[in-house]
Amino acid sequence: MMGATYMDVFNEAADNQGAMRQVKQYFAPDWSGTFTAGVNLPKRFTVDLTGQWYGPMRLPILPNDYRPEYSPTHIIANVQVKKVLREGVEFYGGVKNLLDFVPADPLIRANDPFDAHANDPVANPYGYTFDTAYIYAPLQGRRWFFGLRFTLD
Repeated sequence: MMGATYMDVFNEAADNQGAMRQVKQYFAPDWSGTFTAGVNLPKRFTVDLTGQWYGPMRLPILPNDYRPEYSPTHIIANVQVKKVLREGVEFYGGVKNLLDFVPADPLIRANDPFDAHANDPVANPYGYTFDTAYIYAPLQGRRWFFGLRFTLD
């Protein structure tokens, strides 16, 4: 199964000459989607692949920011394998964020979260302050999981 969404999300604002213009909304990609696929295998195994994909989205940047104003297109995919051991008992395991996608440079000045040294012209020539507003995807890379599920009727 697959699904996709197209959105044209914007604000209207007056420019310096008073003319109205459209400004893309932050964190709203023009297109995104979801997908899922599953297969039943012999010996009571199943494999499921799920995920979401996102097109470029506008991000809040700081003055003189070195990071791009738009995120890259990216996919967050997950896979799970399940084995039915007996009626009502399942063992499962898998991987979240299979492609290990993590945003590049999501935080500015993570080493100085209270801006104690933000005014240091040598260590911080552009005057950046601690900023977390640029996060557009999970900050956790690939993660493994395992479990045992009991179902009671």
